[in-house]
Amino acid sequence: SQWPEPHPPSPVSLDIRIDSDGRDSFNGLREIVRHAYPISDDDQRLRAAMAHNSGTPGIAFDRLRRDYWTRREFSAYRVDSSAIGAETELYCEALGFKLA
Repeated sequence: SQWPEPHPPSPVSLDIRIDSDGRDSFNGLREIVRHAYPISDDDQRLRAAMAHNSGTPGIAFDRLRRDYWTRREFSAYRVDSSAIGAETELYCEALGFKLA
């Protein structure tokens, strides 16, 4: 048996850049968070697993949990602060994102 890699593979990009022009701070923040963690993907996986395994939801959930895709903490991502407002910057920092 081979040991797993000591660190998960890097995502496609750790850099996040959005243009928040004309967007309120929460919508800009929502886009940043979705880049780091697309929760709708989890929702779809969970719904599909429950639909296909309605008689054994515990087993389906355990399989999803065990085979969960690699995801990084917010602190692993760098947000380009040149195109976001000051309020969005504060929220990003509070959530642990790095600002560049």
